[in-house]
Amino acid sequence: MPADPPIDPTDAAHMLLAKNLLAAGHVEDALAEVQKVVQRSPMAAMPHFLQAMLLAQTAQRDEAVRELEDAVTLDPQFVNAWITLAFLRFDLGIPAEAESAIERALEIEPHHARAHMLAGVIYEKLGRLDDAIGAAERALQFDPGLELARLRLANWTRQRGDDEAALEHAISALRFNLTDFQARLCLAELLSKAGRYQEAVEECQHAIEMFPGKPQPWLFLGAIHLRQGDDEAAIAAFQRSLEVSPKQMEGHMRLGEIYLRRGRGEEAVRAYEAALEVEGSFAEARQQLAAAITLRDRAAGK
Repeated sequence: MPADPPIDPTDAAHMLLAKNLLAAGHVEDALAEVQKVVQRSPMAAMPHFLQAMLLAQTAQRDEAVRELEDAVTLDPQFVNAWITLAFLRFDLGIPAEAESAIERALEIEPHHARAHMLAGVIYEKLGRLDDAIGAAERALQFDPGLELARLRLANWTRQRGDDEAALEHAISALRFNLTDFQARLCLAELLSKAGRYQEAVEECQHAIEMFPGKPQPWLFLGAIHLRQGDDEAAIAAFQRSLEVSPKQMEGHMRLGEIYLRRGRGEEAVRAYEAALEVEGSFAEARQQLAAAITLRDRAAGK
């Protein structure tokens, strides 16, 4: 990237003050200092980039995009500005424009692993799953330790219906980081779908041991027990998920489904009522509650 013109002492002082303010958590004050530099040196790309980063931190994303566009206009080889511009455009819900920015970044620096990873996320949003998978594979080619790429590959290949490849990617992610929560859950799901239930249960148990305050491993474990046809074990797992996190919807809904299917109307009613306490506007919970009330009343001879 071509260097900006030499920064004068006054601008340097503003930039140093901005850095110190940011380190102290004073983002808006840091932004004010960087804006002074932009006003004094409008043809320098780096101050525009720094201003964009600070604007993004204060949720001024549209303004941040404009500053990044100024930065890449002033310096078309500014890779980090292109990457950040792609990320913000994607975050703003304009993936086609994000694609043009990330592809420009990769033209400049084709071995940038994280740029390939962001490209994959953008391609997925655009419905181009094969391109997304290819981008994640390139990211790993340039940075084999990029865990996010392995997790994305596991997810995307599973979406494509290639469970065997997805399983290998999930296992690979675990090899790089045995404490990766999402990788263990992805692996548990894939093992379960492959009929390897005991291994799937063991992965859930590992996740529970590593992250005892998270409900997701219990929810996954309950789902695995359901696939095995073990309703009582599933009920126990879903109940534990609610002990860990009482305000999550899925545990209540899962319990309601089992109770309703097994003709346990009163328990189903309680489960769906609890779900509606979490999210009162959830239409499915209201519909299922009506069915549970009918079942309960019928059993009571009403």
